[in-house]
Amino acid sequence: MVRDMAASGLVEDEIALRLNIDKNTLRAKFIDAIKRGKRMAASSKARATQLSRTEQHAINAILGAINSEWHTPGGNDLWPGLHGGGARDAPDAVAAWLLSGARFVTTGLTTNFSPERLREFAEVKAAAEKLLQKARPNKTGPMS
Repeated sequence: MVRDMAASGLVEDEIALRLNIDKNTLRAKFIDAIKRGKRMAASSKARATQLSRTEQHAINAILGAINSEWHTPGGNDLWPGLHGGGARDAPDAVAAWLLSGARFVTTGLTTNFSPERLREFAEVKAAAEKLLQKARPNKTGPMS
């Protein structure tokens, strides 16, 4: 729990307040969890800043389609998946998009996503890359 709070960006004072303990007690009992949480947050932030503008907007559009009436039990009607039909979930759609060349028109779109949204994009892309590795075990990334 402490690790998760630190990973979400809460500072030690805020964590101590939420747990109703002194911050020195927090540090004494949970220093390892705090450090792990901070490493997780830094890693997540680094992955998020590595996303291109095109990736950010494409993943945003995919998440919008997955969370809409266009997503049916048979898959997504707007985004194909790796298996050939409609995407089952966002990582499946992103993996298929990466495999098909990762093209997305961003003309006129602004790039003002929140840090939380960028972390979500990075998590989806990481899951998509894992799917690609399973689908193409001898390759590490999308075909060019």
